[in-house]
Amino acid sequence: MLLNQDTLFQSQVTSLVPKHDLVDGRDDRDRLHFMAQFAFLLNFYNINNKRVDTWAPFLLKDPIFLTAYISKTQLAELKENFTVNSHFLLQAYESSKSTNTETQKHPNSLDVAVSILLESITDLFLKIEYWSRFMYLYNKNYALKKFVIHSIDAWCGSYLWAFFSMRNYLENETIWKTIQPLHFQDKEVFEHSFWKKTKNKGTFWEVFSIPSPQGTHESSDLPFIKWTTRDQAHGIVLALSHLGKSIFELSEQIIFQAKDEFEYLQKSKDSFPDTVLLRSFLALLKHQQTSLNGLAQKHLHFYYTDILRQHPKEAKPDTAYISIDVSSSTPPFILPKGTLCNAGLNSNKEPVQFETIASLSINPTTIANAYTLLKTNQGVVTNENTGLQCLLLKKNPTPSSIVNGPNGSLQSWPLFGSASDTEAQAVSLSLCFGSPYFFLQEGNRTIDVVLYFTVAVDLRCFNTAKVYLSTSKEWLE
Repeated sequence: MLLNQDTLFQSQVTSLVPKHDLVDGRDDRDRLHFMAQFAFLLNFYNINNKRVDTWAPFLLKDPIFLTAYISKTQLAELKENFTVNSHFLLQAYESSKSTNTETQKHPNSLDVAVSILLESITDLFLKIEYWSRFMYLYNKNYALKKFVIHSIDAWCGSYLWAFFSMRNYLENETIWKTIQPLHFQDKEVFEHSFWKKTKNKGTFWEVFSIPSPQGTHESSDLPFIKWTTRDQAHGIVLALSHLGKSIFELSEQIIFQAKDEFEYLQKSKDSFPDTVLLRSFLALLKHQQTSLNGLAQKHLHFYYTDILRQHPKEAKPDTAYISIDVSSSTPPFILPKGTLCNAGLNSNKEPVQFETIASLSINPTTIANAYTLLKTNQGVVTNENTGLQCLLLKKNPTPSSIVNGPNGSLQSWPLFGSASDTEAQAVSLSLCFGSPYFFLQEGNRTIDVVLYFTVAVDLRCFNTAKVYLSTSKEWLE
């Protein structure tokens, strides 16, 4: 373990700042994928008590389960294994064009690497076939299904049968000695109409653009090839490398699109009552998930409030500018000293009263004017964003009226206006400077005011700006 100031600092940050990971952070896609994976462990038996299949098809028939299952497929390990062995084979046969020493050094390693390429491509084809099988059986179309079926018809299907033909050929040749034969059931699963119709699109060297051999027999499924072993091996390795990249790219596109397709299908109506009930049951588990994920916050709240005795900071009242004019026509009301004021009842149902300790002069008041104020980025001069801010002011016509809302509560007037309010008017903004340099008694003086802006502004706003200088009697423009 490397210890230095950086690793020690990072370990301290990791200990003091917890990660934002939930106790149970699984979403619907995670749960449906888990159920699909678990269904593969449950065997399905026929009336003769013979194992026919697993319970996975009962769930994957629903495209919502299917897309959730596809979107969680991991190909990283399989792709890395394929890439390493593909690079090893290409490097070995590229260097063997001038000499055969490289391929003679590690003949067993080459055999194993070719076998890994063949098995990796076979596994990918089987995955795509399994996904497309349920898509094809579903009676409705959706975007991912159209993409997969189109890819099979366009090129993937012809690549599959050419790959099987190549693999069948390699099993009967001695280029690599450890090629395992393809299982019959692996090839049999592709006998579907949408896979079978892409069969017989050409020989594998034609499909994969390998240089045409001499002495082929058209009626035979196994061609009599007269390539030299070196050219033959290099062409096949190159074809397998390109085929693997294409199939991996297609698989990754299907997995990537399955996530978005899952989100879309979740919002639509489901055609399978049994899987709908299963998804409803999973939706009920969200209540327990929310409670479980709240334990950490509850523990933190207990620690701050009960252990550390810390409490949230109380809110401080804000300030507002209020202008009050005393009316000369309404005389004030004098509340004499010793006047009792009723304050309700205490906990023992006894009356509570307060007594004035001095005479009070009370004036009746009313709200004469009220305004709503809004700060906006809309320009004053032009009806476009100038980069400057302005204030929109609107006068409330009835500020002292009490209006009841629809539910009987008092309805207040808005303190802040809206930029879409046509009655609000833009008010002029001003900027004041105070400095001893402005104290002019005699002579001429030039005053330069330089303004700096953090963002770009429209300088046309200053075309109508006015400058005033205060004097002892009035403002001088």
